[in-house]
Amino acid sequence: MAEKIAEEPKEDWRTDTLAAEAGVSLRSLSRLFRKELNASPSEFVERVRIDQARRALLETEAQIESVAIRCGFGSLRRMDRAFSRAISATPTEFRARFKPPGATA
Repeated sequence: MAEKIAEEPKEDWRTDTLAAEAGVSLRSLSRLFRKELNASPSEFVERVRIDQARRALLETEAQIESVAIRCGFGSLRRMDRAFSRAISATPTEFRARFKPPGATA
């Protein structure tokens, strides 16, 4: 299931969708994720999306809003909040701080 989320972060990965996809109950899904990934299903999905967005911000010149959509956040505002929780910076600040000078994709 984790691989599928990583391959398609833009998909609708609500916990009920994940549970149905895995063929388990919501409670079993939560237990499995905690045991195997040390995160709730929603925490894991957000972590995957943040990782992919961070890579896109550093490796491409794509507009930040299009990165947000492509990585499954749905909006720039949601990606801003996720970045703030995870790395204490906005996507714009992250790109400015960590993108190597002159780097383009």
